[in-house]
Amino acid sequence: MKKLILTLLVLTATACSATQAEKEYRNPYFFYAACKYASKSGDVLSAYQLCKKTIEIEPEAYSIYEETILLALHAKKKDEAVNLLEKFIKKFPDRAETYSFATKIYKNLGRLEEAEKVAVKGLKKFPDDEGILSQLVDVYLKQNNAEKAKETLFKIAKISPDKPRIYYTLARIFLFQNNKEEAIKQLKKALSIEPLYQPAYVLLGELYLQNREFDKAEKVYLEVLEKDPEDLEALNRLFQVYVQSDQYKKAEEIINKIVDIDPSNKDALLKKFLLYLRENKGKEIIEDLEELRKEDPENPTILSILGMAYESAEKYDKAEEIYLKVLSIEPDNTEILERLAEVYTRTKKYEKALDILNKLYSLNPKDYRVLLIMADIENKKGNVKGALKYIEEAKNINDSDPTIYFFEGIYYEKLDIWDKAEEAFKKAIELRPNFPDALNYYGYSLIIRDKDIDRAMDLVRKALEIVPDSAAYLDSLGWGYFKKGDYLRAKKYIKEAYQLAPNDPVVTAHLAEIEEALGNLKKALELYKKALKIIEETGDEGEPGLKKKILEKINKLSK
Repeated sequence: MKKLILTLLVLTATACSATQAEKEYRNPYFFYAACKYASKSGDVLSAYQLCKKTIEIEPEAYSIYEETILLALHAKKKDEAVNLLEKFIKKFPDRAETYSFATKIYKNLGRLEEAEKVAVKGLKKFPDDEGILSQLVDVYLKQNNAEKAKETLFKIAKISPDKPRIYYTLARIFLFQNNKEEAIKQLKKALSIEPLYQPAYVLLGELYLQNREFDKAEKVYLEVLEKDPEDLEALNRLFQVYVQSDQYKKAEEIINKIVDIDPSNKDALLKKFLLYLRENKGKEIIEDLEELRKEDPENPTILSILGMAYESAEKYDKAEEIYLKVLSIEPDNTEILERLAEVYTRTKKYEKALDILNKLYSLNPKDYRVLLIMADIENKKGNVKGALKYIEEAKNINDSDPTIYFFEGIYYEKLDIWDKAEEAFKKAIELRPNFPDALNYYGYSLIIRDKDIDRAMDLVRKALEIVPDSAAYLDSLGWGYFKKGDYLRAKKYIKEAYQLAPNDPVVTAHLAEIEEALGNLKKALELYKKALKIIEETGDEGEPGLKKKILEKINKLSK
């Protein structure tokens, strides 16, 4: 494009008489028109050169001077931009805009001292110019000079007391200084001027929420909605207030209003979906979404949420049907591809799940998370060696994600290659010292192998410090005490785990074994039978060989 423009200039000049060409060459409008054309065409460097020529011919062209400086910056000619800016300040010293413009340019270049100097110089001539003062506030904020920023803002407030942005900015500064009370006062002032000023009402509501002053937060958003009942930002914020304060009926009313205003709003539909699930209204959300689907049957957003609703209701055939419909509209919708893969995994259609995941991986070959999901599927299929191949591939993409090593440890442990499993667990914990699952899994693996049980229990305790109410971690700690022969303490922890996860076969079997060790044989037999029933109903042993061990225990105790 640059060559085209310069050629155009040459052709234009040669097509005229020598005298005419000379006139054109000295015509600033000719060069400025060419500058605008180049800028519009995306040729910033040529635009800069042409505008620069314009101000050489017409040095009093104030706005073109500004434009040329900006073009120099866009063309990455910073030094030239600064040189032009210095000339600009000298040429137009009697205009307030000169100083506000120059302050802004220096500020954007990160030259804060020069920005402050030029602003102060301008204020000596124009002490009440709001443009210079506003730019100076930004400079002080970038310098983390809160006091000077405040002082300047209060000066602006005296000049223009009816601008809510001034008080909003003051509020942000007071918050930075941990003066929440004064910040709230300034936000209220901003809203007294302009009740619908969004930055102020959002921040004020958030401050009340942080203090758990739900009534005050509610009042802020209701006052906005009195003036504009369809203000979506205020409605969404009010919804959040009601959810956080456990006022689910009110939250439901608000989210329904949001969906009525904007039926295709994915965020609103998701909120409604999650709220209804929390209220055990899965059936209602499906009915509502089906009604929306009738009105707009090809809407991928509505279909996506409906599919998730069916999935959460464990109606996997319906979820699959709807996800496939979405993919017929949006074949590369990665979110839906992931959901469909999950549906196939849950319904044990592992090959279909792998086909979908392969497509996801082809869309983004750097997304190693997909490889971890594929590894998990191979593991579920019983192909643990195949799972480890995906783990190696994931490590080739990112060798610093602790999750990869955690799963590697699990798979090596399943193959009973303990040295490699231990190495992987240690690496996961090295990369993320507070990785609770890795701490627990490594600790439990040591406990069941009777290896360094005290250290193993310390690992589990650390996991419990991070997640105190984990049934799995409590079970691991209890099993450590069992291995040490401390049956009463073992029962204490495993009973806690059992209360949290009464349908976990491992926890149930562990509690049975403790009861057996304590001589409570009738209770032990009852628990073993329950654990067996769980395994038979779910098809999940929890740990390899658990079913066989339970059957042996039942036979022994039934005699």
